[in-house]
Amino acid sequence: MKKLTPFLALILIVTSCSTQQELSYLNNLYETGGENYFPMEIPDYKVQARDILYVTVKAQTPEGALTEMLNDRSLASGSMLQGEASQYIIGYSIDPDGRVTVPLLGKVHVAGQTVYQIRDLFQSKVDSLYRHAYVEVRLLSFKYTVIGEVRAPGSFVNYNDQLTVLEAIGRAGGIAETGTKEKIMVIR
Repeated sequence: MKKLTPFLALILIVTSCSTQQELSYLNNLYETGGENYFPMEIPDYKVQARDILYVTVKAQTPEGALTEMLNDRSLASGSMLQGEASQYIIGYSIDPDGRVTVPLLGKVHVAGQTVYQIRDLFQSKVDSLYRHAYVEVRLLSFKYTVIGEVRAPGSFVNYNDQLTVLEAIGRAGGIAETGTKEKIMVIR
């Protein structure tokens, strides 16, 4: 039995080891020519139905004070933007037809546009109503879910303007040892 133990240990070590190539991501890329695999221009996210936008309009009063023109929704509490429920309450949902209803501006079709295009659209509408007004638009509903053979599956919120598949997998702890790096499905 004593002679068999080192032999079993050696078999376990040899069969349970993975090569460096099996463990690394993007191991099938050539040394040069990465621009063929990764576009250098990153497209901006285009909003769609059921996204939630944060919209604020600030204008200067005749006295010189800066005031929130949308019923002070965003300033109701210092901790308003911390939870998902509060973001839903203070945000403006895009309806199934791709329109958002904002006080002062009414119903505006925004689906298929970037946040910057929406801001410019709202700014032009606000400029016709107020002088020296400032419009800010942000996407609140940038939430994604990673499931499958990752170390920490679950739902995550991205507080950035963009997100890559590698970042999403990384936030989920990376692909587990039992996962297959060659079979990743992205569903929007």
